[in-house]
Amino acid sequence: MTKKNFSSFLYNHGDRITLLKRVLAYLGHPDQNFSIIHICGTNGKGSTSMMIAACLENLDQRVGLFTSLRLVSKLTVFR
Repeated sequence: MTKKNFSSFLYNHGDRITLLKRVLAYLGHPDQNFSIIHICGTNGKGSTSMMIAACLENLDQRVGLFTSLRLVSKLTVFR
């Protein structure tokens, strides 16, 4: 896939769920190798994700947390 084709593939889709499914299929479904909790909504995502991460860590689970906050540093979105 060329860079131009990939750009067209990403941005010329109205249905983003179908696009996501195609990208995951192209990548060999890496999403099926681990559990994901996706938190969305208008308010409370940061505090909700932090509470869930803390609960899972207390249960000795490996946790990766990604949030898309306003960046002060690139490290502020990863924990």
